[in-house]
Amino acid sequence: MTGTSMSKLDFALDIAARGLPVFLLKPNSDDPFIPNWRAVATTDPGDIRECWKLCPEANIGISTKGLLIIDIDEDCGPESIAKLKSIFAEHSAQYWQTLGCASICTREHKGKGAFMIYALPPGATVETAIDLLAPHISVFGSNDFVVGPGSTIDDVRHEFVPGNTKIEPAPPWLSELCGVELPAESKSMNVVALKKPAPVAPTSAPVKTKLDWALEAAQYIPVHPLRWYVDPGVNATSKEREAAVRSAKAALLTDWPNRATQDPEQIRKWWAQWPDANIGGATNDLVVVDIDPRNGGDETFAELQAIEHFPDTATTRTQSGGRHLIYVTPDGPLKGGTGALGRGVDIKARGGYVVMPGSTIEGRMYTRENARPPAFAPPWIIERLKAAKPKMSAAGKRLVEEDDTAIELFTNWLRDHAPRALYGKIDDTTYKVATKGYDFGCSQATVHELMLGWNETHCDPPGDIERLEVVVESAGRNRENAIGCSHPLAPGFEVVQIDESRAPRSAARVPTSDLIQTSAQFVQGFVPPEYLVDQVLQRRFCYSITAQTGVGKTAVAMLLSAHVGAGRSLGNLDVEQGSVLYFAGENPTDIQMRWLGITRELNIDPATADVHFIPGAMPLSQAAARIAEEVSRKGLQPALVVVDTAAAYFEGDDENSNTQAVAHARRLRALTELPGGPCVLILCHPTKRAADDDLIPRGGGAFLAEVDGNIALQKRESLIVASSLGKFRGRDFAPLSFELKTVQHPVLKDARGRSIPTVVARHLGEVEKQRISADTLSRENQLLETVSAKPDASLRELAELMGWRFKTGQPDQSKVSRALDALAKAKLVRKSGRRWEVTPSGLSELERSTRPTECPETGENRCSSVATDEANIRLKNEPSERATKRVLQSATK
Repeated sequence: MTGTSMSKLDFALDIAARGLPVFLLKPNSDDPFIPNWRAVATTDPGDIRECWKLCPEANIGISTKGLLIIDIDEDCGPESIAKLKSIFAEHSAQYWQTLGCASICTREHKGKGAFMIYALPPGATVETAIDLLAPHISVFGSNDFVVGPGSTIDDVRHEFVPGNTKIEPAPPWLSELCGVELPAESKSMNVVALKKPAPVAPTSAPVKTKLDWALEAAQYIPVHPLRWYVDPGVNATSKEREAAVRSAKAALLTDWPNRATQDPEQIRKWWAQWPDANIGGATNDLVVVDIDPRNGGDETFAELQAIEHFPDTATTRTQSGGRHLIYVTPDGPLKGGTGALGRGVDIKARGGYVVMPGSTIEGRMYTRENARPPAFAPPWIIERLKAAKPKMSAAGKRLVEEDDTAIELFTNWLRDHAPRALYGKIDDTTYKVATKGYDFGCSQATVHELMLGWNETHCDPPGDIERLEVVVESAGRNRENAIGCSHPLAPGFEVVQIDESRAPRSAARVPTSDLIQTSAQFVQGFVPPEYLVDQVLQRRFCYSITAQTGVGKTAVAMLLSAHVGAGRSLGNLDVEQGSVLYFAGENPTDIQMRWLGITRELNIDPATADVHFIPGAMPLSQAAARIAEEVSRKGLQPALVVVDTAAAYFEGDDENSNTQAVAHARRLRALTELPGGPCVLILCHPTKRAADDDLIPRGGGAFLAEVDGNIALQKRESLIVASSLGKFRGRDFAPLSFELKTVQHPVLKDARGRSIPTVVARHLGEVEKQRISADTLSRENQLLETVSAKPDASLRELAELMGWRFKTGQPDQSKVSRALDALAKAKLVRKSGRRWEVTPSGLSELERSTRPTECPETGENRCSSVATDEANIRLKNEPSERATKRVLQSATK
């Protein structure tokens, strides 16, 4: 492989193979990709591949730890080079007899500097020394990094110096000249070796102090001091002991988020002042998986491990038997949360901290489970967590004036939803509560006044009044959102800053013409509906498409996008051709794969398709003007806009807040105002614990009130049925049926050349729908008969008896479980302990379905299961819990 054909990943792997630890630098830059680059520098090929998956064009950084690097900068003249050569000659050493790297300016075709790399003994260190060996010839310190071969910055390309491929050990004379500090055990001692070991008095290993532990932790995480455990006494109640444990984890510094540090000098000062302090590690740029066995964390983690990959990483064993898995996040801070990965598995991230090894509570110590540095967080965790929103350009700006509505909203929120602040977390909770007041549009004085009551009723113990005023002021000064962003009158699609010197605006402009119109005047401006998909979707209307995760809302949305872009009918429904704008906010890579799959399936050329994508989530309030400008500049007239998903573009912090849901829906609805008057489809997750007959978008009635209709996607065995639910303006439509199909594309291959399948949706006509419904009913009847004959059979045994298997040949127990649930909803089977049994109704239906009947055309007897198939032809999209029973009943008539 030549240098020109090598990718950045190839260079990184080549450098690591030479024993040099590498990490990501920003593309076309010498800045580290992440702040904690020292913690993730590695020679492990697997870790390196995972890193460069995140950013294939990233430059390569080389950590100088364990290396002696002599830097020759671009301004070095011939005199300095001659002096360096003479130094080597004095020690009978050859100049440049080790691995080196040069920087070449491709535009000027001349050198821009170089460096030589030598290996140091384990534990040896060196300090940075400018112009140590000659003018413009310096030494890099052990805590630094250099830009590695394969990297490019503007016109400068970095490459290995030809001739030497191996890193040589630093000669002792060179180490001494450069001031290398060797570890004590490596220093030579003027002693005579004993022929046999002399007896040594037993000694114990030195005990590590809290300061030692803090300095060790600071190598990969900013630390700050916590309180220490104070035993409440033998007669203490359980509540008092719990309070003592909580207190031992509380921060000593009121402004710990901004003061946590990796500076050794500051750390020494803190632990000189509080030598017994426990150690906290700030998790702003980290993701910590907190496994709590007391709340079922071990079981949840075992289930996650069965389906997801957790890379080996720095791990802490807590004093209560739990674990902290510490990962680095490459794309900036993420939002954590209790139970974020399931019961008993929390995530500590932005704005939090964890207790670090060396801390002690109730006589038990937090310990390091391994000596690994933090690894990169796996992509599936990053995708699952909701990314912390970047600070918007409108942050801190006032969008609406304070009014009675703002005060009422904040007052009601404080009364009904405000959290309680426990000892040790009062400042943090106070800050969050204050931000809500600003979100509603309250002024600093009002926020402070209303929070005085909250401080008395919700803080344990009540916080200092002067401190409350400081935190409220800080919450306003350091805001991430605009003031009034959750107010019902906040601007929607375009951010508008209000001039606070002017009087507040009213909610709507009062017309200057007569308010009262005649009947003729009123109907004069009627605009007839303009359908994009005939009798289903109208232009300038905003719809939500709501479905449970995994049902197929993205697949259906991409199918509709392809049909609109190509102007192809959907079954017997006419589809108007037009441009499509697709907001791929939740998982752009998955969208790429699905788009390749659906265009191949429909024989559409993706290179010329009239479908346009906006990859990655972003604050629409901030990006709206730019999107509108690009649409206009590129001459687009979108007929359809798809937002995938509503959650990816949510700019609030409480999905259950009515005011935030309304503001979010209005921002999305404003997309109908783009040139062309497009139909807008918003893909939504349902409210928590929603059943199939209650699939309304998250945000509830507040969100639903702002859209023109809600289309629910329901899974019915192998069918996906789309129908209106909850609200639909205009005439209702007959339910549409789809099925999911796994397809492949020649481009979709992994690094080993193996095909990667993707899933697309296919619209089903009436005949196909009837066939699938009949097949489903036939299978349910067979299962009903099998359960009746084998009442003690397990799910696995039932799957084997039914012949239901995965492609691997393993019995498909999940398919049996789903079918039994459908039969149970129809009251044809029920669960008794660990076994299923057929109910009396099920036995009656089974008897009827197998009773011979006379065919009216031939007079022959046949099993009424054939009649069942005929009856199923009359089935019209009924919910699965009623379909089985109704069809069985009609089959016996």
